[in-house]
Amino acid sequence: MLDKQDLQAIREMMTEEIGKAISASEERMKQYVDLLTENEVRPNFRILVEGHETLLETLAPKNRVDELAEEVSFLKTVVAAMNKEINELKKAI
Repeated sequence: MLDKQDLQAIREMMTEEIGKAISASEERMKQYVDLLTENEVRPNFRILVEGHETLLETLAPKNRVDELAEEVSFLKTVVAAMNKEINELKKAI
């Protein structure tokens, strides 16, 4: 039968083996995460950045959009006034 010292020795050996297994598992997991980052995340992130750059290049600057909005508003007012004037002229005829 096993005595206390034998059980303690078995416990220490198992603890050591479990520690080694955990360390090996952690190392494999780190390698997997590194590979995943390198092969999946970085390329997809690069694609996202390139798409964002394309959008920035093609979009009109905000100040230009604001200027155009003001011009459109002004033109709407002018068209409404011209419509009113045309209708008045039609009635006068």
